[in-house]
Amino acid sequence: RHGVGVEFAVFRVDAGADSDAGPTHRAHGPDHCRIGRAVVLCAGESFPLHIVLVLDGSRSMAGESTEALKREMHQLVDRLDLANDPTTSMAVVEIHQPSKRLCALTNDPTEVHACIDRLAADGGSDIAGAVGIGIETIRAGRASGHDRDSIREVLLVVTDGGNTEGCGPLMFIAGQAKDQGILVMSACVTSGCEVV
Repeated sequence: RHGVGVEFAVFRVDAGADSDAGPTHRAHGPDHCRIGRAVVLCAGESFPLHIVLVLDGSRSMAGESTEALKREMHQLVDRLDLANDPTTSMAVVEIHQPSKRLCALTNDPTEVHACIDRLAADGGSDIAGAVGIGIETIRAGRASGHDRDSIREVLLVVTDGGNTEGCGPLMFIAGQAKDQGILVMSACVTSGCEVV
């Protein structure tokens, strides 16, 4: 921020990947759907930032995939340095069936870390439901006292790609987010996600 830019570090979260290897950039094609880093440049601008982490807590994530996901999300929270930036808030939504919010938007990094650690890795995967909860969470955050037009709102969806409810509902709810000016970013936990 403040002329430097805002970096959303969406790291490689492949199970067994070397977390020190650094971020990887998105490759093209159905077998390469990992996002490494997205940078939003905001030269000369300062603004409130609301980020909802929509994280896969379904059964297919059990084991190292979930542990890798948690590690990378903890790193993201640390890099955003909430304790020294009162205008940035984060929330956590778990992709499940039904999906659920683990914590509302907060500027408390300890609370965000605790919510990430609560990911269950069992049950089904309703990504559309989780994105819907993410939108509701963002809407609630608009009452934070900041000017609505000044808030940058982000849904960061991190999943292994399995979706019990199919693509139709997901595309519909993602369109609703877009219509509200919410930036939806996605990252794949494995190399097998379907590119839509």
